[in-house]
Amino acid sequence: MLDLSKICHECGAKVVHPSSTRWPLCPRCEHDPQRIKKRERRRLWRRCQLARVRAWRMGAPGKYYPDDIARLRREQNDRCAVCDRPLILFHVDHKIPLSRGGENRPPNLQLLCPACNDAKGTMTHEEFIRR
Repeated sequence: MLDLSKICHECGAKVVHPSSTRWPLCPRCEHDPQRIKKRERRRLWRRCQLARVRAWRMGAPGKYYPDDIARLRREQNDRCAVCDRPLILFHVDHKIPLSRGGENRPPNLQLLCPACNDAKGTMTHEEFIRR
């Protein structure tokens, strides 16, 4: 009987040290750049999906997609909109918060580092900059 827990899900090669995941991958498939890019794209799509649901529950109009986030990253040169540090991890932030009547559309979005976004809270972008 073939033990599928020791066979790579992508290429069918034998996996010596299978991970605890249901679909194990060999080291070559695990570190494949195309696969990593696809996984990151899927994660970003899910993030946008959850943001749409949150905005819908709050009654905010509009939606954004992963392409909008990629455009924002290019426009901001992969830097935080407030402190100008390089964005390694980033939060998608609303310039006018949804809780204060802001929209969930790309013109109302900016990318912030987690520290700036946590400090900003429910302030508008202008209020936060003045502080």
